[in-house]
Amino acid sequence: MRTNKLQSNAKKLPAILAAILLVALFSGCEDDPTPSLFNPEAGSRPAPVITGITPPDQAFAGIGIVVIEGSNFSAVKEENFVYFDGQPGEILEASTTQLRVKVPNLVKDAVSLKIAVHKADKFSNIISYKLEAAVSVVEGLDRDQAPWVATFDAQGNMYVSFVNTNVSSQSGVLKFATDGTRSSYSPKPSGTPTRYSALKVGPGGFLYGLTIERRISQIPVGGGAAVNWVVIPNTAVRLYDFDFDRDGNLWAGGNNTDIYRVKPDKSIQAFPFAANVRSVRIFNDYIYLAGNRGGSEKVWRLPIVSADQVGPEEEYFDFSASAYGAGGAGIFAITFASDGDMCLGTEAAEAIIVVHPDRSAEPLYPGLFQPKSLNFGWDTGQFMYVIREASGGSEQALVKINLLKNSAPYYGRGDN
Repeated sequence: MRTNKLQSNAKKLPAILAAILLVALFSGCEDDPTPSLFNPEAGSRPAPVITGITPPDQAFAGIGIVVIEGSNFSAVKEENFVYFDGQPGEILEASTTQLRVKVPNLVKDAVSLKIAVHKADKFSNIISYKLEAAVSVVEGLDRDQAPWVATFDAQGNMYVSFVNTNVSSQSGVLKFATDGTRSSYSPKPSGTPTRYSALKVGPGGFLYGLTIERRISQIPVGGGAAVNWVVIPNTAVRLYDFDFDRDGNLWAGGNNTDIYRVKPDKSIQAFPFAANVRSVRIFNDYIYLAGNRGGSEKVWRLPIVSADQVGPEEEYFDFSASAYGAGGAGIFAITFASDGDMCLGTEAAEAIIVVHPDRSAEPLYPGLFQPKSLNFGWDTGQFMYVIREASGGSEQALVKINLLKNSAPYYGRGDN
């Protein structure tokens, strides 16, 4: 029996020795460091510290640029890592005390922002920050209600002219109150047209609209069917857009040889201006007109001397000659911010172009809009609205844009 037991143990010995050898091998592997951002043999930096951020409270997701102040950053931008809830920002510039960062496309009321620096073995302190949507599609329209123009009254209520894509006779104007409620405000225009090409609040709270005809329609305060407020005598006239000046006069244009002024007493006067005018805006006592003349897309302006006199026209911005007007892209809408920036709604790849008072131009929020931009509205705060034409499988939509600044006055609704 003893001999058999010794023989059995002898047979187990090779397996035991093999196990010991494997353990030794694996123990030796544990001495090799795991690859890491940090190299302990190269020394260690102190942890980065965040002391401030600009803007201080929030930025626009995907396009916002923030400046982070602090200490113990790296002057080599590739050695800094800024995280917003774990999503990396893009480091644009770096010094030991400041980082300039483009934020990721993450919309959230409270993200945790922290920084890692190469060779620092700890993250920075964490701060809470808001990433807000700069652009969003307005909800509230049914799938078969395609918006064409939006405008706002002095109380902030929004009015939208829409076409019912299933039953055109059910088109009309909707009212969206400030409390979020929606109601039918006016049926479709009388006759053939199903929508308005222009719609604005005018003196007394009436809504005024154009239907690419020679008539100017008026919708009563509180809603109801529109009436013909004024009809231009020239039967060849087609009016596309209009705006009110500070004295309540209405200025309208279209594909004609004249623009038209209509006083509150309904008296009409024509002023020579030959072009296919698609947008009209009054700003700082000038009439701004956007459209096409001789194959070129431009914005012109004429000074308002009085209700009965305008000054000579001036070419304000040549869109066709700009970097954004290549290929014959057109302008379909213009409006102004309170600081004098002019927004152009276009069919260019960058669908909204900002023209600054010095007449330099740049895209608004590059990459966030698709062409074409048909019409602008602006609420009583810092949100501009644009009608985005259906294209590429996307539906026609009303898009809300946070510009962080108010509009220039819309005199018809009582701005000053």
